[in-house]
Amino acid sequence: MEDNFRDISIRGRLAFGMTCLEEVLRKYNINDELLDTIVLPKIWEFTSSSHLDEWEMKINEIDPTCVLDIELTEQNFDLTTISYNTYRDLLNLYKTLPTEIVELIAEIIRIGVANIYGGTESYSPATLEPLANVLIICKRLNVDLPKIDQFKKSTFSQFHGWGDERPREYFTDN
Repeated sequence: MEDNFRDISIRGRLAFGMTCLEEVLRKYNINDELLDTIVLPKIWEFTSSSHLDEWEMKINEIDPTCVLDIELTEQNFDLTTISYNTYRDLLNLYKTLPTEIVELIAEIIRIGVANIYGGTESYSPATLEPLANVLIICKRLNVDLPKIDQFKKSTFSQFHGWGDERPREYFTDN
């Protein structure tokens, strides 16, 4: 299956993962204001951002891997792009969501950050691995994958493998 994604840009791969996540959330009827207003929009920013280093700084502060790793207190809170209350809300959200959804969010973020400071040679295997994990999780959850054609228009030959900057709608509107 990974071979189907070799020619899709990193932005296209992340968009595919996000589309999978949104389908999982729909299928399992998971609605959460924090997901809708912070988590999903911040991840989607990757596809249209011209400053991926800034995106990475913001995304690291909401990445479930980071949020769940160390419980911060108000005294040692040192995040710069979210408030302490938002951090606490995210911590609670990630602790209460089904594990597979938290894993999906983390893997999709990995697609975006895997090559931030490195080259994208050889079709970026560092982004294909978390994408493969997204596919495995979706299969485990019995969720239909989106049609890949919508994502193939963002090719690996665009912008050194990253793909051209595109809004969410480029990948989600038919």
